[in-house]
Amino acid sequence: MFGFALYTDNDNFRKRRLFHKEEAVIDNWIRKLKYHCQFYSVNDFYTQTARLGGGKFSEVFETKNKRTQVSYALKKIDKTKLNQREKEFLRDEIQIVSLLSHPNVVEMREVYETKRWMFIMMEQVHGGELF
Repeated sequence: MFGFALYTDNDNFRKRRLFHKEEAVIDNWIRKLKYHCQFYSVNDFYTQTARLGGGKFSEVFETKNKRTQVSYALKKIDKTKLNQREKEFLRDEIQIVSLLSHPNVVEMREVYETKRWMFIMMEQVHGGELF
């Protein structure tokens, strides 16, 4: 028996385990999931309103939720400019920050990823940059 699990940190989604007796069927399911996930567009739900800053690998934009009109900071990272070690560090950092919940730490809201880009939606704070 072969299988895989689908899960998220979102409380509205239950962890799901899918099984099949043939490994080829599981591989086909995973291939189709990956195919459909790469076409998800952050622009379906958010509008970029202003560029807030940028660096060597990324840019940060003020972004508004189309439904609620709440402003967020969207960090757009070009993964083609990262080496494998930097990509792994980025994913580790995202996992760690997603576990944090403290009034003095900027909240990470959502993460989207395509083949080229990593989009990190964060709480927008005002007052300048921190060094």
